[in-house]
Amino acid sequence: MSEFGPSERVVDLASLGPEAAELLKGVLSGDERLLLTCDGKVVAAIATLEDARTLRRADKLQRDRLEPFLRIGRKFKDVPTEELEAEVKKAIIQVRTEMYGEPYRPEWD
Repeated sequence: MSEFGPSERVVDLASLGPEAAELLKGVLSGDERLLLTCDGKVVAAIATLEDARTLRRADKLQRDRLEPFLRIGRKFKDVPTEELEAEVKKAIIQVRTEMYGEPYRPEWD
């Protein structure tokens, strides 16, 4: 999976055999979604193409919203986390001090 979500793979329905095709009838008609389990836990779902299109739109919306943050993160990938956190704390103190007109004393110091 990439940072923007899973890839997709196309499988010919005929290659799944008659039992799988029978299970998929409800999905193909749009009446149901199949939940696939492993050791009693739901691990995947089979849904209609329209559901897949809806998921793609949601993935794109999420990707578009996250991209600016990911771009910023990539620019700081070589900076140690502790250094980034210290700089963020300084920036928060500076902005809040300017907002309130007096020195800001954070609780996390």
